[in-house]
Amino acid sequence: MRHAEALTESPTGDDFGRPLSPRGQEGATRIGNAMARFGWLPQRVLVSSAARTRQTWDLLKPAIESPELDCSIEERLYSATAGRVLDMIRESADAVNAVAIIGHNPSMHELALRLASESSDPAAFNLLRQKFPPAGIVRLEFEGSWQTLNPFEARLTHFLRPQDIAE
Repeated sequence: MRHAEALTESPTGDDFGRPLSPRGQEGATRIGNAMARFGWLPQRVLVSSAARTRQTWDLLKPAIESPELDCSIEERLYSATAGRVLDMIRESADAVNAVAIIGHNPSMHELALRLASESSDPAAFNLLRQKFPPAGIVRLEFEGSWQTLNPFEARLTHFLRPQDIAE
């Protein structure tokens, strides 16, 4: 998932501290509610330590939180490349059934495109190729161990944006 829409400036004057805009807050809440409705309940969540990603998580959490959920705030996600994010996913234990990442573009967009296989949903893949907007989320499925997840081995089943969700 890409963080929700943020303000262009931060109270601290740096990119790291940019908070969510009101529209971003609404978008994150909509995505969280949709995740709960669809049963997309991760067991592990990795969240960039930037203000906007932490705020996105804070708005998602009430809808998808469970006793099995393990969340970690990760400084290394803030400037991570798609390859580095994939390495972080590979650190997941095999007992974990679903991992969610709340990060930044371009790495979130690049990673989703890199992981999607030819068996991906064509409509979802075509939307993803165009743009990965704020609060956009992809659902990818694959068989096997997290440690062996490689490019083009996951099936993109959904690409959801806040504007796709009915209120």
